[in-house]
Amino acid sequence: MKKHICIITVGFGFGGAERLIFDLVSNIKEYRFSVIGLKGDGILKNKLEKIGVKVYPLGGTNTFDFRVFPRLLTLLKRLEPDLIHTHLIKANWLGRITGSILNIPVISTIHNIYTFMNPFERMVERFTAPLSINIACSRTVLKMNSTLIGDFYQGYINNGVEMQNKSPGLNLNNLLTISRLEMKQKRTDILIRGFSLLAKEFPGLHLTIVGEGRDRNKLELLTKKLGLTNRVKFTGFISVDNYLLKNFGIFILVSEFEGLPYSLLEAMASGLIPVVSNVGGIRDVVIDGVNGLLLNKNSPEEVYDKIKYLLTHKDKAGEIKIHARETIINNFHIKKTIKTWKNLYEETLTAQHNHLKINRLNIFNSTHSNRVE
Repeated sequence: MKKHICIITVGFGFGGAERLIFDLVSNIKEYRFSVIGLKGDGILKNKLEKIGVKVYPLGGTNTFDFRVFPRLLTLLKRLEPDLIHTHLIKANWLGRITGSILNIPVISTIHNIYTFMNPFERMVERFTAPLSINIACSRTVLKMNSTLIGDFYQGYINNGVEMQNKSPGLNLNNLLTISRLEMKQKRTDILIRGFSLLAKEFPGLHLTIVGEGRDRNKLELLTKKLGLTNRVKFTGFISVDNYLLKNFGIFILVSEFEGLPYSLLEAMASGLIPVVSNVGGIRDVVIDGVNGLLLNKNSPEEVYDKIKYLLTHKDKAGEIKIHARETIINNFHIKKTIKTWKNLYEETLTAQHNHLKINRLNIFNSTHSNRVE
């Protein structure tokens, strides 16, 4: 009988963490998966149910709904998984504690850099992190969280994506951002202000904003105020695939902090030129002037300067486009990501089966080389 891996996450939206969950359960056939969500409903739940994965919403009403802890403990006692794999901060905390109580090994994925944590949250992270194997989504996320929180993080496994058909031509007049519309992290407002400077100089330029979030109305009002209604399109949440990406030439992401964004990897896989903030795991992907352009100030003026450079240096833009796609082929392919996660599952379950103490400092790795001792 197949070993049972239970994945615990916060909700059932479809951001980077949820994308990784879906990639794991749909590509790894050697194990039986179930997925628990602490709160909410959403796209991930529907996608999982369509492929026959058991899904268990715990009905939390907000991030700090403490009623979910006894529900989680009771459910895990009933499911009796062989391994727990947690995603996102609150799910990591609860999964580690319940796993420790039930003597089930836990792997926690670290999807972001914890600069935004308050002192209490950092204390809880330091208390619970020793209860699990902790794997970051990129090398920079691993390094920075080890500095911020402590030496609790054992390695990293890069996110990965399927290779897309390369977008034809440069399409530099069509700009794209894919982002959760919440300005605490994703500074789409800065992008819109930068675009307003470009729009005056380049009449054929258009911006498409894909995503949803609590600040959508504010951003639409800003667009209207700047007279950009006919030049900026809000699509809401739509499926991102090659059919969409092939229509664009430049991908922009202005962020205060990031892990390793799937949207960036998918855009580069399709040959879009990234103009992105120099934060978090983005630094592990984009080399300024080689396979993209980095924003160091996150200002409208800098957005204007970087995109204008591409629009007025098309030969250089063509070189960057080629290198962007090559970066994903060589280092961030989904096959490498899946293979590495599968190896980690096998090693963890084998150690548990043999009643060995899992050497947390010896587990693992990146998708560049399969093991880091």
